[in-house]
Amino acid sequence: MRQGDTIAAQVRVLPPPPINHKPQSKMEALVVSENIIGSIREMCIGDEIEFPLSKAPYIRNVIAMRLMPERKAGCRWSTATSVEDGTIIVKRTA
Repeated sequence: MRQGDTIAAQVRVLPPPPINHKPQSKMEALVVSENIIGSIREMCIGDEIEFPLSKAPYIRNVIAMRLMPERKAGCRWSTATSVEDGTIIVKRTA
C-alpha cells in the first residue's frame, strides 16, 4: 500500500492477556512487546487498535520514543483511553 491510498478504517482488537500472566522468559516478553510495536508500526492511516488499559504507559512510550524514526518521517498516532471498557485505543492519524 502506498501513502495516500485510501482504505476503509480497520479496527483490530487484541485479546487481553490472562490475569496474573507473567512472561515465562525474556524471549516471551520480547515477542509480546515486538508484536505491539509491530502492530502499531504497520497501521495504515485511519486504522485503530485496541489494547488493555494496563498497557497504556507502555504504548504511549512506544509511540513517543520507540517509533521516533517513523514520527520523523511524518507518521502520527493518537491515543484515547476508556476506563469503563478498560482499553486504550491507538489511532493512526498521519
